[in-house]
Amino acid sequence: MPHKPRELNRGRHAAGDFLILDAPPKREADATLPRERVLGAFKGEFPETLAGEAFVHAALGRVKGGSKFAVLGISVDSPHGGAPAASIVDAGRLVMEAVGPEGFWGLWDMGVLAAVLPGAGEGEARAAAERLMANARESGMGTLSVGLALYPVLDLTREDILRCVEKTLAHAAFLGPDALVVLDSVTLNISGDQLYQAGQIEKAIEEYRRSLLLDPANETAQNSLGVALAVSGETGKALELFDKSRALAPKDIMPVYNTGLVLFNRGEADKALSLFLEAEAMEPGVFEVLYQTSRVLLELGRAGEAVETAGKAVAKRPESAAAHRMLGDAFALLGACRDASKEYERTLRQCPNDSSALSGLAWMYLELGENLDIALSFARQSIALAPGNGLFHFRLGRIHEARGEGEAAREAHARARELGYVSGAFPGEEGEA
Repeated sequence: MPHKPRELNRGRHAAGDFLILDAPPKREADATLPRERVLGAFKGEFPETLAGEAFVHAALGRVKGGSKFAVLGISVDSPHGGAPAASIVDAGRLVMEAVGPEGFWGLWDMGVLAAVLPGAGEGEARAAAERLMANARESGMGTLSVGLALYPVLDLTREDILRCVEKTLAHAAFLGPDALVVLDSVTLNISGDQLYQAGQIEKAIEEYRRSLLLDPANETAQNSLGVALAVSGETGKALELFDKSRALAPKDIMPVYNTGLVLFNRGEADKALSLFLEAEAMEPGVFEVLYQTSRVLLELGRAGEAVETAGKAVAKRPESAAAHRMLGDAFALLGACRDASKEYERTLRQCPNDSSALSGLAWMYLELGENLDIALSFARQSIALAPGNGLFHFRLGRIHEARGEGEAAREAHARARELGYVSGAFPGEEGEA
């Protein structure tokens, strides 16, 4: 029975402040499986069957010179009766039956099998996959998820296609158990997201571009490629991609928000604020939108609005030290030193080495005229963590002044000037040191 398409269950998260969809981490062998027992049981049943890289090497020999082939990744969704060794053996029997004498199969890793069908096209390969999955259900062993990749496609080599077992099964994982997927634009988008999250930005960019070659109308891949290019410094191209993503999915806040973030980082605060407010109107209460809106409002000196928006960000994610610090900065700009102190203290309870919160709290203690010994300690700690921040040196100088320590104050102010600091945005900080 053919599988009907299922919706992907992908959440959304911030990656370097930008918004992209979730991707699972690269699949690792399940450390909870009794590896030796599983391998022993598998080899006892199939002594001639290859595993791991030995399988990949032999499979390459089978498809060398062929104009087309298919590779199936087969994942045991859940071991029946809690017996992983029995499940992989049962799955092996079903795979051997499904691929027939012309197929070649082996153990990919714990809980995953792979099969190669030389000369097969999509129809033949899909039929084998559906037959295999149906047999698994009917046998009572549970369910299998199958990922299917076909050669040739794009610029992928034969070995690339063999290693797409990981990519197609990652795609299938979003669909839930008993899923069948064929490598497509979404598969490569997910693979790109995994690479991006692993810090392999250039490889992620290549994967996103392949994704768009398969489907130029994939708005998620447009957004993801835009994020990767923005992180790489190609902001002009990133903005073009966000525009395309937005045209394809006008109700999606990701490209709207991401455009705002690029513009804010380029110093276009007014335009960024307009986009963040648009994103908030489209989908109220998204933490990243509230947080970045607060940053822009602070940049523009709109303290009252910043307090309100940062407060919403804190309410949305009270465990965020950055949000509490942002709210502290907003209160400080408003002149509400007591409230600012409380937020900086909350920040430091969650993140004791937050240099901005340490410096901010030291400044608020000075403004309140209390805890000057503690203020001095915090100011010094902030500089130890961020020695190149002129504002922090300026604040240290003012604390020394309040303590009557003139020489130390002059040294701190001189250092602040060396670092380019001459005025600040907080109450009492205006003017040269």
